[in-house]
Amino acid sequence: MISNSKFINDVICAMAVDLDSRELQKLENVLNSNLHGKQISDECTELSTYSDDNDYILKVFAANKKLENLSDKSISQYVRTTRNMLLTLDKNYKDINADDIKYYLALYQSRNKVSMNTLANTKRFLSAFFAWAEEEDYIPKNPTRKIKNIKQIHKEKEYLTDDEVEHIRDACKTKREIAMVNFLLSVGCRVSELANINIKDIDFENDSVTIYGSKTKTYRKGYLNASAKLHLRNYLMSRNDDNEALFVRSRGKHERLGNSSLQKELQSVADRAGVTKHVTVHLFRKTFATRLSSSGVRIEIIKELLGHADISVTEKNYVTINKDDIKAAHRRGAA
Repeated sequence: MISNSKFINDVICAMAVDLDSRELQKLENVLNSNLHGKQISDECTELSTYSDDNDYILKVFAANKKLENLSDKSISQYVRTTRNMLLTLDKNYKDINADDIKYYLALYQSRNKVSMNTLANTKRFLSAFFAWAEEEDYIPKNPTRKIKNIKQIHKEKEYLTDDEVEHIRDACKTKREIAMVNFLLSVGCRVSELANINIKDIDFENDSVTIYGSKTKTYRKGYLNASAKLHLRNYLMSRNDDNEALFVRSRGKHERLGNSSLQKELQSVADRAGVTKHVTVHLFRKTFATRLSSSGVRIEIIKELLGHADISVTEKNYVTINKDDIKAAHRRGAA
């Protein structure tokens, strides 16, 4: 006889390819509701594709992560990390113990020469898999619970200084470049979000933009300052295509600019400006957050503007206390 939870996981796993996270959640609710108080007979187990192997459990794990509304990229990281461990150790997931994981982490670091931060993330992905397997009763005990946390080295958070921002602005040669730079400084979106924004998402009357969060799978509002609004209008008025995308290629079929093209354009402008940092959409996002913080904006508001689900992510990875602010505060206090 198969348990209801395992039967439901079988169905969710089978349908994960064809349904999005909302539809999967609805399916899970329907199954839970209809199977409550009932038992699945042995005849019904013939319909189940349940098997006790690594490939199957990883598919079920991925389907459950999709139910949690995680992005495909995040799910892929969890599954890839766990699969690599299982293949390296050549063991069934049920037979993995704490010593196996310690051995694998040491081997992974030695072979790949990864940083402590990367190793800590690897351990975090493995912990998520085994914690889930324990919660779902696939294993009696989570083996990663006995492994101490790996101490991470926190690098100094990078952002663009005011001088670097002005150099980048001055180095812009096209209306698209200056519009993109000012848009990112005003909105602070992710690269995937920038690539997916359409002209119809811009509300010039209310100085706002509707952004679909690629990670959170939710919509949020961003806001245009005067510079972003001016240069975005100028760029859109200069276009003679009918593409719905906000930023498009200037030649050929005027196709939507993808993640890679957007990143290359920003780095090209930065190189022209003499900025030595690796300039990406993400660096503009951190600059956006740091500038808001320096202006006295509360961390709770910055979190919402960035589209973070957890405020600790905003505090830990995005907001940097400007050294000039520290210096000015010291002068005021020590005067």
